[in-house]
Amino acid sequence: MLTRGAFTLAILLQASLAIGGLRTWKPVVLQGSQLRSLLGQREDHLEVLAFHGDRLEPIPFQVDDVLPDGRFALPSGPHATHENEVKFLGPDDQVVLMVSDLGPRTTNDDALPPQTLEIAVHDSLGGATRYAYIAAVASPLRSTMNYVDYDPELGLVKSDHYRLELKNELPDGFAFLGRRDQISPDIARGLEVLVQARLFGLFRIHFSEHSIGSELLAYKAGPIRVIRRIRHWVKLGVGIGSPGITREDLFYRDYIDERLELTLPWVPSFLFHDITARVDMRLTNLPDLRLQWAGMQGPPLRINESTETCRDLVRRPPDVSWILLGTQEAEVVGSFALTPATAVIKKQLYCRKEPATERRDFSGTWDAEIGYLTSGWEGWSKGIHSIEFLVVCMLSGDNAGSIRQDLGIPSPVEIRPTLGSVKPAFEESDVGVMNAGGFGQHFLRQPLLQPVLPD
Repeated sequence: MLTRGAFTLAILLQASLAIGGLRTWKPVVLQGSQLRSLLGQREDHLEVLAFHGDRLEPIPFQVDDVLPDGRFALPSGPHATHENEVKFLGPDDQVVLMVSDLGPRTTNDDALPPQTLEIAVHDSLGGATRYAYIAAVASPLRSTMNYVDYDPELGLVKSDHYRLELKNELPDGFAFLGRRDQISPDIARGLEVLVQARLFGLFRIHFSEHSIGSELLAYKAGPIRVIRRIRHWVKLGVGIGSPGITREDLFYRDYIDERLELTLPWVPSFLFHDITARVDMRLTNLPDLRLQWAGMQGPPLRINESTETCRDLVRRPPDVSWILLGTQEAEVVGSFALTPATAVIKKQLYCRKEPATERRDFSGTWDAEIGYLTSGWEGWSKGIHSIEFLVVCMLSGDNAGSIRQDLGIPSPVEIRPTLGSVKPAFEESDVGVMNAGGFGQHFLRQPLLQPVLPD
């Protein structure tokens, strides 16, 4: 079962722009157990409304069913989960919507359907509270808005803000979607993986991205997020079987959440010593591409002008918790979420830049790779380990500062019956904390407006 209890990232960067109100890039991920008066209702009878202008309007949302083992029920793909045609909201199911679609509090509860619940998302940074209203009705109003698309045949994920190409079910190309719905040139093209170790402390072995096998198991494409489940295996050779590897991708409009579950049938240190793993993307030759990382002193590094600095980073790689790549148009931040598995891993910046070689599949004057160099894997034990990696995409100058700061601050959420509706069977309002990314157990029992910060 994939772990969903990881806290969100520590604060990635100090805010470089003024904080501009509530964090509208975030999703709101609610568990069915927090919508107790709606449990057992048909999912196709649910509607979510928000006050826009002078009227209530339907906003996009989706319900993702969760199986007893904690996995998402995914209806498409070669190993799809078979579901009943009529689905009912269960306590572990997730209802997902976007903060950006929420509005002010309605002043007319009488306009709401009976048994309506009010969803109030509070801003820990001091912005206005935003509201939505969810109910079960015979003929629900539904929004036609869709924030993310997935084409499994082309291996393509596209949202309002980015495009991700997949090869062998692994990331292969990344581009920003500009403000005028125009695809910008790729900022990265091609994934590189290099794992090295000493077998029994004697023989040096290694494998690359070409040693990784992949199979898409199942997926679900909804208006708020796309969920994919992938199985991987590694060709280790020398008679050693691959560990079990399952990956779960969640693609939202503004960010990507990748969760890996590794099942080790053996203690790594029994077989391998000095294990290092490097994962990076090959960058394209964009003239304005810049680089920042956790703990960096001074202004962003302009890769096109910094060959010697990049070489120095190879010799003395800094420890990092996040990496940011940006252009004049947009920025993308990548970081590991804190889990027990990643806590023992040393994470350093990998940055290499050299004159271009013919191995490039695009023209340019230099080659560069940016990513993570990790070590300490032999400290793992036998059993199941979970890793979570986040990628956040934002338009430069479009609340970028508050987005960076906001990643480490959860948003309190309150759910309560509306005054004008028939009151549900429970008396108290349900209060929880909405973490960035909607990690599992994102709805934590906490006092109202009491933020929970990561360690």
